[in-house]
Amino acid sequence: MYDKLLAANAGWEAERPASYDPLCFDIRADPEDGVDLGWDVRYHADWHAIGWAYKTLARILLVIHNPRQPRVGLNRISAWEKVLKEVHYSIKLLCSIARCRATVPGPSLIACMAVWLAGDMVEEGREQKEVLELLSATEAVHGWPTEDIRTELEGVWSSES
Repeated sequence: MYDKLLAANAGWEAERPASYDPLCFDIRADPEDGVDLGWDVRYHADWHAIGWAYKTLARILLVIHNPRQPRVGLNRISAWEKVLKEVHYSIKLLCSIARCRATVPGPSLIACMAVWLAGDMVEEGREQKEVLELLSATEAVHGWPTEDIRTELEGVWSSES
């Protein structure tokens, strides 16, 4: 079943209509030091952004729950590092989509779900700040409660410092 789900997720990306391609995908760099803070991702329509968001959330779940992921042994650490890298990229993409479609509830709520599932994998301080700002903005604009997630993430992130 896992292979079918993985194939369906990859198939959506490979077979989607060209209209789902981003109109713009630009890196937002910190003016001080040029560090990548996220991306400016623009889609033609709201449902394109929502489609990408759901596809990306599904990918996070598939990557985290890979039944072939080594749980013990010498390859466990390097395999988990690959998971962390892909999930980090996916969360960054979801937050970028949500920021660029801030008035549309779907991308923001989906990004919040991803952050709740795997926000502890965001390790860089400025990115953590961006995630917290997205959570706060989602609650302010859409009424989606995020205070518990923010509190939990702040606790996790402060214990990792």
